[in-house]
Amino acid sequence: MLAVAATHADIVSVNVRLESGKLGPERGATATIATTHQKLDVIRQAAGVRFDELILQLEQHVVAVTDDRDAALERAATTLNLSPDDADASPHVLVGSAPEIADRLQRMREDFGFSYICLTAAAAESFAPIVARLAGT
Repeated sequence: MLAVAATHADIVSVNVRLESGKLGPERGATATIATTHQKLDVIRQAAGVRFDELILQLEQHVVAVTDDRDAALERAATTLNLSPDDADASPHVLVGSAPEIADRLQRMREDFGFSYICLTAAAAESFAPIVARLAGT
């Protein structure tokens, strides 16, 4: 599906596998940094010269704007059945203070090209300071 999207679409979404329709610990294996690199390789190869024109979208599955980053990482690791280090490296996990998350999003844009970030409505209010920070307001 990623290859089809890379060939024909303007926006390509990078997500975890969700056959059951919900997020659970079985999804963690597809949320790692390694699988994200594999997905981006598929997109890059299929898109060819179009790659630089694509908008890369990333779904966030664990978002916690908090000063207790370690506890939030432990919860993310449990949710995704990953080690805390793998959860911390996962592009699908955003945990930490507003400045930490804003910095992480900027690095993900620079490192991977993700410029379109989606998250649940439940996280929208807590995410507002991050959006403001990134917008320079």
